[in-house]
Amino acid sequence: THAKLAKLFHDREVKKQYFAIVQGNPVRDRDVVDEPIGTHPRVREQMAIRRGPGEGKPALTLYEVVERFRGFAVVQCKPKSGRTHQIRIHLSEAGHPIVGEKVYIRNFIGPLIPGYRVMLHAAELGFIHPKSDEAVSWTQPLPKDFKQRLKSLQLRSKASPKQVKPAQQ
Repeated sequence: THAKLAKLFHDREVKKQYFAIVQGNPVRDRDVVDEPIGTHPRVREQMAIRRGPGEGKPALTLYEVVERFRGFAVVQCKPKSGRTHQIRIHLSEAGHPIVGEKVYIRNFIGPLIPGYRVMLHAAELGFIHPKSDEAVSWTQPLPKDFKQRLKSLQLRSKASPKQVKPAQQ
């Protein structure tokens, strides 16, 4: 069973869905970050984008903006691979680190929104059960602290989602 589950993950046949509150507003409503991830060259406890030959493993994250606000957005992420800290790294690489992120902040210009934890939530996991061949999935609602942080940011932004438009390229 373990080997079959590992193969499902390896073959990218596991459905994973996350939600995150990110800094700024992504330009596109939907985007893909396709950047290899490997161990950071100087800080061995961290991961990083590694583009050199043999330095990183393929990593692909699809994301879609769920709601936009002044200075932040809520995004839904669907990682197609499962690298360590993949979503955190890819969103930061796209210029939108997650609220509360302290480690992976790369391409963001502007004041960071503080947070006591990374505002990333694993909402769904699903796959074909290796013994029964039935589709199984688990969902988890947004945790209370995530909803509270989102509400406080919405109040602070004083803008409805329809009033905020993505930045122009």
